[in-house]
Amino acid sequence: MSTAEVVVGPALEERAARVRSVREWSWAMRIGVAIVSCYLIVAVFAPLIAPYDPLRQNIPNLLASPSWGHVLGTDRLGRDVFSRLLYASRYDLLLAVSGTLLSLLLGAFLGLVAGYFRGVVDIVVSRIVDLLLTIPIYPLLVLLLFTLGSGAASVITAFAVTGWVSYARLARSQVLVTREQDFVAAAKLGGLGNARVMAKHVLPNITAQLLVLWASDIVMAIGTIAALGYLGIGIQPPTPEWGVMVQDGQDFLLTNWWLSVAPGLIIVVLGIGLALISDGVVGRRRR
Repeated sequence: MSTAEVVVGPALEERAARVRSVREWSWAMRIGVAIVSCYLIVAVFAPLIAPYDPLRQNIPNLLASPSWGHVLGTDRLGRDVFSRLLYASRYDLLLAVSGTLLSLLLGAFLGLVAGYFRGVVDIVVSRIVDLLLTIPIYPLLVLLLFTLGSGAASVITAFAVTGWVSYARLARSQVLVTREQDFVAAAKLGGLGNARVMAKHVLPNITAQLLVLWASDIVMAIGTIAALGYLGIGIQPPTPEWGVMVQDGQDFLLTNWWLSVAPGLIIVVLGIGLALISDGVVGRRRR
């Protein structure tokens, strides 16, 4: 057998395994991936897709009804609602993904270290987790935003500070089980250091559970970001943000109902897509 055949053979087998894995996805998971993919595409290419500048005001054309020129009409400042919805996806997705990702990384690291080394490190991390669990998360989140001020950086920081606890608890519980497995003991006997054992043998076995929690956490984060924008303590106008758009349109529900309904539906559909992905991952893990 030639060297080329030896190299290409495993590569083709790995590619075929990936294809089979995708084909085994449930229809619900495929729909969820399709929905979230559409949102990501819109967020990336919003400047190319949006027909108007989301901040440009058109005073003579205030509260215009949907038409060929403005698919979802204009708001009370004459701004194109469709363009603002597209641009808002960039801010909402960026905030939700960034904030929860920082929570994931911080919580996973602390839970991994606490569960693997136990002892004093575990006691300290566990006591901090227990303390934060006694504090309602939403009042704490609002308090942090009032302290840090409004804006994207403040929202991301607030989510990271308040959201890491659940990841730390999950990571710690999974590590406590994984560290007792035979392959971890074999790795230690083979001379691997603690850092390599955690990185190569422990962490890969708890990643799936953490990602499932992350997907569901993004759903909650998007709803929370929209609520903060609605209350005026998150992203501030004139930046396009779904929660801000819902709040701006609430005074015109009887005449221009789509101003609030459109961004509300956008939030609901994205939440459904992420929930379908999360459920699909859980289903695959059970099989």
